[in-house]
Amino acid sequence: MTLNSRNRLFLFGFIVLAVQIAVQFIIALTLFFLGNLAPLPQDLPVSGSLLGLFFSQNYNAGICNIVILSLYATITGFILLARFEKTIAPEIMYYATFLFGVFLESYRLFIPFFDLWAGYRPVLTMVGKASFAGRLLTMFCLVYTSFPASEGFVHDTDKNIGIIACVSVLFATIIPIHTGTILPSVAVSYSFGHLFLIIHILLFWTSIITIVFTNRFPRFYGLLLTYAGYLILSVSACYAFTIIGTVMLLGGTTLFLVKLHAFYLWK
Repeated sequence: MTLNSRNRLFLFGFIVLAVQIAVQFIIALTLFFLGNLAPLPQDLPVSGSLLGLFFSQNYNAGICNIVILSLYATITGFILLARFEKTIAPEIMYYATFLFGVFLESYRLFIPFFDLWAGYRPVLTMVGKASFAGRLLTMFCLVYTSFPASEGFVHDTDKNIGIIACVSVLFATIIPIHTGTILPSVAVSYSFGHLFLIIHILLFWTSIITIVFTNRFPRFYGLLLTYAGYLILSVSACYAFTIIGTVMLLGGTTLFLVKLHAFYLWK
């Protein structure tokens, strides 16, 4: 893929994300002013203290996390395009794909928008599979980015992204979705959820070890913080983790992009 083709593809993709964000915002405003926003379920224990509320699970925190991830993926995408418009690097391609995976979490907003809390709706299958595909996509992008970029590896970037996208969609297609269970993080439950979370964590540590042993930790520790922040925001449902995850996500992204820009500026 040429640089111009990559930039056009990025621009088209991030415009699509921006349009979806705008549509979701319009839906939320319309439902709010019409008074049609469904009340949140009351099945979680409510703490009587402010500190307890801060650390307890609640659906509002889960929704807040989804909004943060959606805005992050879209805004960071345009920043990436502007800062690295003339930079040819596999890390840029994988990170852009990572952002698309993060944005797939935004489809979980359909649950509060259309009052799907009771479960057992066909649209919940689409929501669950989209979220699951996005989590696989982000995980694979991190693993691929952790490997040193040899010449052959750079030339195979497009093919690698195609492979991980196909694998993510394939697994999301065959994974059983439990549409009757809505988690406190405002996500649809799926089979082997704990197993996949453990795999996420193991691959995350594998990426850390790979980066450390290839002497690239100073350049990539920002990406590791970014992924950790994303993982926290995607599965948590309390305000404490919302703050921790957001700080890690934004701080890690800033460090990663600054280090990456400096590396290719002097290369």
